[in-house]
Amino acid sequence: MNKEMLNCLNKDRKLKKIIPDLKIQLPDNGHNIYERLVTAIIYQQLAGAAADAIFGRLKKAFRNKVPSPLSLSRAPIEKLRAVGLSNQKANYVKNVADFWIMHKLKNKDWSNESNEDILKFLTQIKGVGPWTVKILMMFTMHRYDIFPVGDYGIQVAMQKIYGIKEEGKALKLAMETRSKKWAPYQAIACLYLWAWLHKQKEVKR
Repeated sequence: MNKEMLNCLNKDRKLKKIIPDLKIQLPDNGHNIYERLVTAIIYQQLAGAAADAIFGRLKKAFRNKVPSPLSLSRAPIEKLRAVGLSNQKANYVKNVADFWIMHKLKNKDWSNESNEDILKFLTQIKGVGPWTVKILMMFTMHRYDIFPVGDYGIQVAMQKIYGIKEEGKALKLAMETRSKKWAPYQAIACLYLWAWLHKQKEVKR
């Protein structure tokens, strides 16, 4: 993390207290957006080990790699169910493949697209929600001005660190209000919040 990011986040006194005790790793480079979207759907609502196993079997069924949009689009549902995907998830990953083909996104340059436009565009895909797209923008597109307000871990961390008592819509409003202090590095603040929450769980073990 560079000095500019640190100076920005240190303006928040609560965040400034926890930063020195935590280590984070910025998102790395070179990931395929289509592949990350397919992967995100596979890993949704599954324990890590179970998702790893399904993902491994999927790649094995397609010559040890994530299937291309064309291969995935043409694949029978039965082939995807055989690797462990539910009927719903099998359809969702096929939806991604079909969307990629229909809109000719293989070599799309996303750099000139706004966060709002990307969110609106990709959530047209059935099975892809706002949380998934925001995580994609954070970790694959490397956009740091993203705040996934619907993330459960971020909600829990902010409730504990900032003493937020609100729930539901009021909770999200309170979170978004506080996150404005972190602009344009909300995603980096989230990395610290996740790291802090993980550390609390480690201490309790």
